[in-house]
Amino acid sequence: MSNIHQFAIYIEHTVRQLLGGNSQRYALGGLVDADFIEAGGMVTTMAIGLSTRYWHNKEIIDRFLESIIELNGKGFEEIGVERIKQVYNEFQQLVDVVM
Repeated sequence: MSNIHQFAIYIEHTVRQLLGGNSQRYALGGLVDADFIEAGGMVTTMAIGLSTRYWHNKEIIDRFLESIIELNGKGFEEIGVERIKQVYNEFQQLVDVVM
């Protein structure tokens, strides 16, 4: 993936799946949207999606969110593509476990 925005799109789609099949783009007042994610809402959006599985997976979700909390409010350009790739891969692995 050379286009950094693609990561935001993939995160949006994954969170929509976590929320349920009928979740639309801009769900929850626009918090589940690739543009919001890329602009600094990545941690918020991931937390929203993971909250649907929280009660049965508290420890691993907390550990993941604690590892990325310093990225909250930072846009993708500020974070950098390598860190975005790393977080995306860790998020996908976590989703595979909690789904």
